[in-house]
Amino acid sequence: MWYDNERIVEEEGISRLLVGRTFAYFPKYVDGKNNSISSENKENLDSIDNITYDNKEYVLITQRLGRTIIPLNPELLAQSTFDQDIIDGYLNEIHKNVHNYSILTEYSFLMNEIPRNFYCLPQIDNLLIWDVFIMLYSTVYKNAKLKLQIRLSHNYPNTCPEVFFITPIFHPLVNIQTGKLNLGTSLSNWDPSCHYMSLIFLYIKNLFYLQEEYNKEIVENQEALFLLNNDKDEFIKNVQKYINQGNKKIYDHMENCMFNFNQKEEHIEIKDKLENIKTDQVCARKAEAFVHWLINEYSMENTNGDGNTTNGDENNISGDENNISGDENNINGDENNINGDENNINGDENNINGDENNINGDENNISGDENNISGDENNINGDENNISGDDNNINGDDNNINGDDNNINEDENNINEDENNKENIKRDETNEEYNQNDNINVEKYSMDNYINNVSTNE
Repeated sequence: MWYDNERIVEEEGISRLLVGRTFAYFPKYVDGKNNSISSENKENLDSIDNITYDNKEYVLITQRLGRTIIPLNPELLAQSTFDQDIIDGYLNEIHKNVHNYSILTEYSFLMNEIPRNFYCLPQIDNLLIWDVFIMLYSTVYKNAKLKLQIRLSHNYPNTCPEVFFITPIFHPLVNIQTGKLNLGTSLSNWDPSCHYMSLIFLYIKNLFYLQEEYNKEIVENQEALFLLNNDKDEFIKNVQKYINQGNKKIYDHMENCMFNFNQKEEHIEIKDKLENIKTDQVCARKAEAFVHWLINEYSMENTNGDGNTTNGDENNISGDENNISGDENNINGDENNINGDENNINGDENNINGDENNINGDENNISGDENNISGDENNINGDENNISGDDNNINGDDNNINGDDNNINEDENNINEDENNKENIKRDETNEEYNQNDNINVEKYSMDNYINNVSTNE
């Protein structure tokens, strides 16, 4: 961003909105492609249509200079009417609001240039007052949470804005009584042709990086300057004292301020845990430790039986809510009566359901009796089947008896056969004895004959 440029007045007769030439320059190439300057264009660089910055080429969009953001009447833009009274009425309306539009234009460009951890909102009913909130994470003002106000005059941008610290701060350039910031010699001599609101925010950002020397003409707090130069430890103690006091008042309500905060009870525990983990020298993985505590301990402690987390807002009921008026009590009484009528209706419906259940019960009993009759008939049939089975068993027993008689007869026949076999065995044994005797006699006779023959031969 270049600030050594002039504001260009738009076309006369349409609006007097001032637009800086800087806002009309755009990069020649998109997304950083071909950022290097070509040799053929070096001759034409730094002309009215081309400028260089950080080795990048920017071109001037002439249409951007003549563009207005004020919603003008279409007839006026098309020049379809030449009635001077109508034209004067349109132009008067434009001139009446052009100052507000110029401030909004300044604010819209500021959003792209505001430093990190800086937040700014114009007040709803007054565009000339901008509320600012700052959170600091470094320098000796670390952990400070500051509220500021930037006040514009009706002649802006021809006059310099004023900056006030709503939150007290111990700094050489901030008045300890009024909170007004001294903007230095450069910004105090405000020049609308080269000074913008973004410069104010850059100045505030650099304010917290303390300098070794300050111009005595712009010093607002002589005590702070003396301690800074002679007793830095005491200076830091005073800085911390003001930071602690300011942080305790961060939840104090301010009328018309755009940054009013509410302190909720359930957030205090989380804040304290964050601070404890942050200062814990033993804990090496602080982020994981906090997430583990938040999920496994804090969530479980703040969850009721139904799994719904209790809200601190419900516990912190204000006195106004406890002081219920008589009208609200009457309304509650009417609601209770309505609920009673609904309960009676529900009771009647329950009685009807009970009668229907009784009818269903009687029908079930009838069905049960029919089932019992069918069961008795089945039992009779079963008894008849049993009788038939018994008859069959008797017949079977008779057959078994007959079979047993037959078996007895067969056994007697077998016994007779066994006796006959025994007699045959005896006969065989007798015959065998006879045969053996005959064989012995034959052998004896043969032996005698042999002996006789031998004797004869001798």
